[in-house]
Amino acid sequence: QPTARTKEDRIALKRKVLFTPCQDKKSLHSWIRLFLEVDIPDCIVDPDSTSSPMDMIYETYAKARDNDDPSFNRVLYYASRDSFKTLGASILEVLMVVHLKRDVAHMAAIEQQSRKAQQYVKKWFNKPILRDYVVGDNLESVWFCRYQHKVTGEVIPLKQFDKLSQDLQDDYVEIKNYIAIVICTLAGANSQHTSFFVVDEIDVVDDLRAYEDAKLIPAPRDGLMPITLLTST
Repeated sequence: QPTARTKEDRIALKRKVLFTPCQDKKSLHSWIRLFLEVDIPDCIVDPDSTSSPMDMIYETYAKARDNDDPSFNRVLYYASRDSFKTLGASILEVLMVVHLKRDVAHMAAIEQQSRKAQQYVKKWFNKPILRDYVVGDNLESVWFCRYQHKVTGEVIPLKQFDKLSQDLQDDYVEIKNYIAIVICTLAGANSQHTSFFVVDEIDVVDDLRAYEDAKLIPAPRDGLMPITLLTST
């Protein structure tokens, strides 16, 4: 059995890796397995398919990470039912917050879909280590907050930050982002401005005016180009 010290070292290493952006698909796949405990399929079974669930996640993630392709501002992925569309989108939303410091809005066509999206996001943020950085959690949004040392880059959660003296706290900067779940209504379409926006299952959107208004949700922030991800069956 590993010693207590070894366990502490492993946790410390995981905390460090948690916030490190991945530079290739294999590394991102490993990160998802390590922290979210899910193995995303990375193969094509239909000869007419041009992408896999992991391809979709990595392509969007890499574009958002590199932030250098203004043409990648609105992308549609479609697949059959139960093909990891909503699950993949929820993983991307977590990555946008944890790695890329982007605020996220997830628009569902109907309330039932919004509940499914909420379940996924809450599930990911309830995983070990990730849950230490959740500071706000309600039916409409989840807030993720960490404090980063201005010199060393060390990242600590709010509970650890609160234990520091005022002088030591001054050495850290707060980084706070959120994932908001909204319904495709006029009120929901005008409630957010984020740099990453997901519209889930656009086929079943009833309120076309709200859908058109929602196109104004993606907005640049702190030099980040906005990206809209659409899913369809």
